[in-house]
Amino acid sequence: MNGDLLELIEQAGVNGLVIEGFGAGNLPPAVLPALKQLIADQVPVALVSRSVNGSVAPIYAYEGGAKQLQALGVILSHNLNGQKALIRMQIGLSAGMSGTTLANYLKK
Repeated sequence: MNGDLLELIEQAGVNGLVIEGFGAGNLPPAVLPALKQLIADQVPVALVSRSVNGSVAPIYAYEGGAKQLQALGVILSHNLNGQKALIRMQIGLSAGMSGTTLANYLKK
């Protein structure tokens, strides 16, 4: 997995993005440049675990680990699954939320 899809999503003018990561919220290092660009362009990015009973936590600090992603500005959606995080992202953006307000809404 590389950042090609994220680059296409950004070019399409996305308002927000929910990514389902591995385990406790980890992504392949090859997606980081595209992910950093999304964040630099003020696109809110939420990370959830694709594991059935998984939870995102800033445990791993290696490249692509949730701890590093959180430091980059990715919102860790802790116990939400992808569908719930997407609905919350849509509602939050529709209500005009951004920054810390949106992040806090996506962490519940």
